[in-house]
Amino acid sequence: MISKLARQRRNAAYRLVLLQLAITLLMSGLGYVIWEKEIAMLVAKGGAIAVLPGFIFAFLAFSQVGGKAAKEVLGAFFFGESIKLMLTMVLFTYVFAVTELSSPAALFFGYVTALMAHWAAPLFFSTKTMR
Repeated sequence: MISKLARQRRNAAYRLVLLQLAITLLMSGLGYVIWEKEIAMLVAKGGAIAVLPGFIFAFLAFSQVGGKAAKEVLGAFFFGESIKLMLTMVLFTYVFAVTELSSPAALFFGYVTALMAHWAAPLFFSTKTMR
């Protein structure tokens, strides 16, 4: 059984991943309107490289709950972070291998913008909802 606190923390992590996804879609849409479809796709791919591992991390890191299971919680966080880093490397490698990058800056812009959603989270979520 999952505790109320753990459920709140997991939901907050999922909301942050959804914010990353929304920012990625917004930036990709702006890229399409301002530049072209190819730039928008690269921004979307860069954002996806940040969002997908972030979701996997949130899922794995909050799989263990409870004060009595401190070692398991810490282990889940380390495991989630290692999977996140490996998946990020694999996704970057895959995109570089199969995509003709006319603008690598657009790919990295999408990635960095999605990661910066953490900084924007206080603007979208009250501290009460993040607890």
